[in-house]
Amino acid sequence: MNFYRILAEKKQENDKGQEVKELPLAQRQKIARKTDVFLEEYENRACIFFVSLEKETDMAVCIQDSTVDERRLAERFLEYMDVVYDELSVKEISMTSFLSGVTASYRGRLINDDDQIVETLGLECFFSERNCSFNEKIADDKKTIEELKADVQTYHLGDRYKEELHRILRGKKQNVFLGNPATYFIISKDGAARRTMIRDLVSALYKKGRLQSKRYTIVDLSNRDCSMERLEEFYDICQGATLYIRVDDDNFPDGDKNHGYLDVKKVCEIVKKKGAKTLTVFAMEAASDKNRNRLENYMLGVPMLVFTDNTYKKETAKNVLLSMAQKEN
Repeated sequence: MNFYRILAEKKQENDKGQEVKELPLAQRQKIARKTDVFLEEYENRACIFFVSLEKETDMAVCIQDSTVDERRLAERFLEYMDVVYDELSVKEISMTSFLSGVTASYRGRLINDDDQIVETLGLECFFSERNCSFNEKIADDKKTIEELKADVQTYHLGDRYKEELHRILRGKKQNVFLGNPATYFIISKDGAARRTMIRDLVSALYKKGRLQSKRYTIVDLSNRDCSMERLEEFYDICQGATLYIRVDDDNFPDGDKNHGYLDVKKVCEIVKKKGAKTLTVFAMEAASDKNRNRLENYMLGVPMLVFTDNTYKKETAKNVLLSMAQKEN
């Protein structure tokens, strides 16, 4: 499931000083009725509606069926609504931003039923229960291959990660999404390194057609707002995208108990069931050999690539430290 913001720009009407007029209520109601009729054709395959029509023609889009092209959908919608424009700009957004668009559109009387839209898309739980159990990011798809490779040196990322990144970038671009044959496991005490690895991995995989979305959703297993049911819902809405799952030692059961909120073993059962359509990346600041082996055993049958910090010998470590100090002045 992918989410977009699409702007329809009409250049000759963008002159400074032009008065912006609010649409009359009757016209907004007509737009809402026409939107309902237009969406009947797409049912639960896709959704589009106006978020704003005053300063700019701003639309929110959700695509569930990958055969539906978001740009072509917007063109058809604008034609149906008799909106004249010069060009379209398309930007991928988070699910949270899309849901904010639903709220804004409903308040602006540009759609008739916000609950109906989110229910049709299967997003009602995230719409009605706003909490802090997750975060969403969009990877930068404008980073060049050279910049992605340069990050390995800049952030001193591990050799195994470097090998995997180069392998991805050497591969041919896939025209059809074929699913995810493997999972990743990042172990690093360096927060900047972890953030760079997930961001650049998603960017590289997206460039090569191995992901349908640049969006990655961050879930912390120790967050009390998270549950097994909610995790399965994340997998359903993140098909073609990525789930970045934060783990700590408390999530591993000690005997019959675990101190963290979700048990990693049970989480892995969901990953093995749903991970083919959603890329899974586990992340830990540090992992004992015992817990690292546990996680790999829980994922038995699914290839897992483990990325760790490099260990340097004395002279190399000294040179790396001097290089970092010089860059930071």
